[in-house]
Amino acid sequence: AHLISGEVHTISNFANTGEPLSVKVTSIDLSTEPGTADINIIFGTDLHQCRNNAECFDDGVYCNGVEMCDTGAGIPGVCVSSGNPCESGLKCVENTQSCTACDEV
Repeated sequence: AHLISGEVHTISNFANTGEPLSVKVTSIDLSTEPGTADINIIFGTDLHQCRNNAECFDDGVYCNGVEMCDTGAGIPGVCVSSGNPCESGLKCVENTQSCTACDEV
C-alpha cells in the first residue's frame, strides 16, 4: 500500500489470526536521502477508535509509553502508544519500569 502522512492501512484478518493489523503513517521526511517515515503498527484488538485521550486505556506495558488518541487523520482517531519513554541511548527495562544505560542491562 502507498500511504501519505496520516493515512491508515488495515488488513482485517492478518495471517489468518482473525485479528486486524493496521499501519498508520504519522510523518514522512523527504529532506534526507533516503527519505524516512514514522509509523505506528497496531495488531489485534489494540485498534480502538477514539475522540480523546480519555477513551484510550493503559495497556499495562511501560516500555511502549502512554496510550493516547491520535486524531492526525481526523475524528475518530485511533488509540496508539507514545513510544519508548526512555531518552536516546538508554534501554527500557519492563520488569522494573525504568530506563538504564545499555551497558547496565
